[in-house]
Amino acid sequence: MGTTIDTMDRRDAGKRKRRRRILDAARTRIVAGGVDALAMRGLAADAEVSVRTLYNLFGNKDDILQALVSELIHELDATLADLVHDDPIARCRAIISFSTDRLIAEQVVFRPILQAQARSMQGYSDNDRESLATIRTAIEEAARRRLISRHFSPELLAQQIYSTHQHVILLWAHGILTDLQFRARAVHACTLNFLAAGTPRTRKALLDELPKLELQLVEALREEPRGRSVAL
Repeated sequence: MGTTIDTMDRRDAGKRKRRRRILDAARTRIVAGGVDALAMRGLAADAEVSVRTLYNLFGNKDDILQALVSELIHELDATLADLVHDDPIARCRAIISFSTDRLIAEQVVFRPILQAQARSMQGYSDNDRESLATIRTAIEEAARRRLISRHFSPELLAQQIYSTHQHVILLWAHGILTDLQFRARAVHACTLNFLAAGTPRTRKALLDELPKLELQLVEALREEPRGRSVAL
């Protein structure tokens, strides 16, 4: 029995190592030449696996792109779980800010991936449900603490905040927004959603902050994007 378990553990470890090599090789290729550089035979050679192994472990090119996005989201979720904010609205806004900064930091990989996924409509999947759940948890706590109005559904508010953020991400991915504009618009949009749904106490706090956020957004929008890939 012990021998069988050891053999299975070794097989699983080998599979994880091959998956890691493939994803690392995929990132390297995307950085060097964008998504178009992700040819399966070349990727298999770089990862030192057979093409058959590539398909067995992941599937096609879109599946590999999705795996890279999934990996980023799992890393984000692990980091966001450690965010310490007593105020759930502040926590939700921090989630938006942190995810924005992480995408910008690794844009050489994820900008071309997001562009490709938008064209093929592959960008919405289980990953979105996981990310949405993180935001929904914070909003449900805000509802329990009466920081948002009882007239608003926490589920629908979470979906609105998430879908708004996804739209801003796509504008940035396609070069419509600069990095600075991406950050400013993401935080501003999230704040407006909470302004609409907040109780008087919440609205007062956010309205006090809004002039500064709007000034940052106006100044950011003066920056000219370097290039536009697709008009959305």
